[in-house]
Amino acid sequence: MEDAARRRTRKTRPAVAWRIAVVLMLICMAGCGVQQLPNQITDDEYALYSAWLTRYSRNHPEQLYISQRTAVFDELLSGNCSRALHDQGKVPWSLIKPLQALGDAQYMLREYQHRLDVPVAYTMAEQMPLSSHEGFTYVSFSRVVFDRAHSEALFFFAHSGCEKGSGTQMVCGGGGAVALHAIKRSGQWQIEPAQGCMSVE
Repeated sequence: MEDAARRRTRKTRPAVAWRIAVVLMLICMAGCGVQQLPNQITDDEYALYSAWLTRYSRNHPEQLYISQRTAVFDELLSGNCSRALHDQGKVPWSLIKPLQALGDAQYMLREYQHRLDVPVAYTMAEQMPLSSHEGFTYVSFSRVVFDRAHSEALFFFAHSGCEKGSGTQMVCGGGGAVALHAIKRSGQWQIEPAQGCMSVE
């Protein structure tokens, strides 16, 4: 009797383990895929935009224009760049892949709903100004991807502009794009350019 019970126990253990493995696989299929971003830019995304612009504006006092739409950063999300962001910048794939999945999709920054909290005056613009008598900077963002704990995030930032040259001539260019890796420490976001890949104009 005891020998028969032991044999039944040995037979049922693999079956139980197999069932557990199947359940875990199904759970992962439902929740371990590429994160889907909300259809609109969230309050937390606006907060990170504001935090970065506050820091950026300290060294760029020119008139600030902000793109009304998120930009597409194909070059920085390509295979080589994304691998460099992961390997050198230590950015998790779980933050990179959702931005890759957006493709060419763009999203409106709804200024009438969300005022960016920055210490300088700014103007929302559909595109870079075609003419200006003063120096200016034009910036744009990607969407922001957060981890599930909302303690780490990734987004992209591009800037370009013009400044006064000799006489009345305006000199434009000198911008670029960079990946920004944000980590929350002691309740505060710390944002730094991610190592691995950037674009310079």
